[in-house]
Amino acid sequence: MLSQYPRLVVSVAALSLVLCATLLQAQEENPVSTSVGTIGYVAENLSEFDLKTGEGDMAKELTLKVDDKTVYMIDDEPATAKQALVVDASATVKHQGNVATEVLVTTKKAEEGEAAGEQ
Repeated sequence: MLSQYPRLVVSVAALSLVLCATLLQAQEENPVSTSVGTIGYVAENLSEFDLKTGEGDMAKELTLKVDDKTVYMIDDEPATAKQALVVDASATVKHQGNVATEVLVTTKKAEEGEAAGEQ
């Protein structure tokens, strides 16, 4: 049956290649970055938050949006946006452009446990 529509087959194949190339280019232009800091402002509807990174002259604040694909963890346990997006929480955030893909919160209890394990 496909032999009856050779132009259609070639067109579909070409379109597939163009789509793949476009997706790869978009990923290259917007690579995944990781930022570590403290959560600042959190929007009431939990759609975005600020992450304060660095100190002194190196300090900056990133405003990151979240979507339905964003993954939240607290001390390596699954969490909700409401649980994780808390002002003053320590977080490592993976983001693509200004969209957070993972928000990994570490509580003081976990930090103290890690420090005790290092001694």
